[in-house]
Amino acid sequence: MDRTRANAAVYDGSQSRHYESWFLRGNEPGGERAFWIRYTNLIAAGAPPMGERWAVFFDGDLITAAYDRVPIERCRFGQRGLDVTIEDAFLRRDAREGVARGSARGTPGEGTDTGPHVIAWDLRYRPRGEAPLLLLEEGRYANRFPAAKALVPEPKVHFEGVLEIDDAPIELDGWIGSQNHNWGSRHTDRYAWGQVAHFDNAADSFLEVSCAQLDLAGGRLRTPWLTPIVLRHEGREYALRSIARAVRNDGHYEERNGELRWTFGGQIRGAAIRGRMWTRRFVDLPYGNTEGGVKRCLNSKVAQCVVDLSTASGHTRLTSQNAAFEILRD
Repeated sequence: MDRTRANAAVYDGSQSRHYESWFLRGNEPGGERAFWIRYTNLIAAGAPPMGERWAVFFDGDLITAAYDRVPIERCRFGQRGLDVTIEDAFLRRDAREGVARGSARGTPGEGTDTGPHVIAWDLRYRPRGEAPLLLLEEGRYANRFPAAKALVPEPKVHFEGVLEIDDAPIELDGWIGSQNHNWGSRHTDRYAWGQVAHFDNAADSFLEVSCAQLDLAGGRLRTPWLTPIVLRHEGREYALRSIARAVRNDGHYEERNGELRWTFGGQIRGAAIRGRMWTRRFVDLPYGNTEGGVKRCLNSKVAQCVVDLSTASGHTRLTSQNAAFEILRD
C-alpha cells in the first residue's frame, strides 16, 4: 500500500456510523517533552456529525490538553491522499513534506492540570521515505473484520515549527515521531495500542503493536484477544500480524495503582519478540462512540518500553523512554 492510499479518507458522507482520525505524535530527542495532535470525524448514533481537534502536550509530569469540535459541514476529508481540514485547522502533505496548522481550546479529560487551555500548532514534518507500516495484513483493510483499522502512513518523520501552550511558544527542531491514520464503523471494545518511533539504542528501529478484543452478537460473545506486532529493525520487518498469528501472540495490559502496564510477545520464522510498556504519566480522554456513549482513552506519549528480539544470530534488547501507549475502556 502506498502512502497516498494509506492516508486517503474512508469517510465519503454516506456512512451512518463512522469515526476516522489522522494524528501526529512527536518526542523531543533526549527529553521528556512530547505532543499529540489529532484531526477526527465522528458520525455517531443520535448526534450530529462532527469534526474534532485534539491536542495534548507532555512536559515531564505536567500534561496540558485541549479539544474542540465543529459541525462536519465545516470540514473536508480528501480521498486522494492526506488533505484534512477541521474548520481553520488543516493537515496536508505534498511531494516534499507535511504541514499541520491549527488550534484547539477547552479541557477534554482528566489527568491534566487545571484548564481550559489553548494549544496552537504550526508544524512541518520531513519524512524518511519509509514505506507505510501496516498493523494488519493488507487485504484486511478492505474487509469488514475487524471493524477498526489502523496503519502508519509515515513511520519516521522529523518535526520542525512551533507549538504554543497558552500563548507560550515552544520551538521544535528535529523532534522525532510519526503520522498515523485509523478509522472504523465502531471503536474496538477493549484495546491497548503502542508505538516506538525512536529507540534509545536503535534510532532507525520502529515498533507498532496492539492488543484488542471485540464484542459480538450484541455483547453476548467476545473474540479471543488479538495481538498483532510489527517491528522494523536493522533493515528487516518482523510482521506478526495475521489474524491467526495475532490470536497466538501474547498480550496482557492493565491499569493498577495509577500505572498503565502491558506485556506482549510472539514468534515467527526463527524470531521471537517480547516486550513491555509502562507509565504513570497519562491523560484520560473521552472518545465519542459511534454507537452512542463515550469510551475512555488513557493516553501517554512518554511511556517506557523494553523489547527483546531473539533470532538465530543472537539477542538484542531495545529500550525507549518515549513510547506511545494507550488503553481504551468503557
